[in-house]
Amino acid sequence: MSGIYIAFRRTAPVGAPWWQRALCALVRWRLVSQWCHAGVVCDGVLHHVTVTDGLTSTDDWTPARWELFALQDSARDDLRSALQAHAGARYDWFSLIAFLLPGRWSDSKRLYCFELPAMALGLSTTQRVTPEILLAAITKDKNA
Repeated sequence: MSGIYIAFRRTAPVGAPWWQRALCALVRWRLVSQWCHAGVVCDGVLHHVTVTDGLTSTDDWTPARWELFALQDSARDDLRSALQAHAGARYDWFSLIAFLLPGRWSDSKRLYCFELPAMALGLSTTQRVTPEILLAAITKDKNA
């Protein structure tokens, strides 16, 4: 699979423990969204931030479990920059929990799953990033 895509997933990974399934349901509920997780696929490799592995890349994923939205090829540069700048980043539990609180709270050395796709789209992550913000940027990217 060539090209670059924002990838959204509705459910926890296959075989996920109960707490990951519950977390996915909580994220969908809190964000009033059909998606609980997102990443970026570039030339068949999925780049995403997981609660267990932090920022990770894999070619061992199941495209049928994801909804893919094509981006312009220029997003590759933003993705490369984000991957270099955040190599080894762990999952940002603090920001996830902060979705329940007013204001923007985050750990600048960590990421949550929707931030990497935002960076690939050239968006600022100083504000909360949700699936709907990503979709709006994807639509704008396609019309550019």
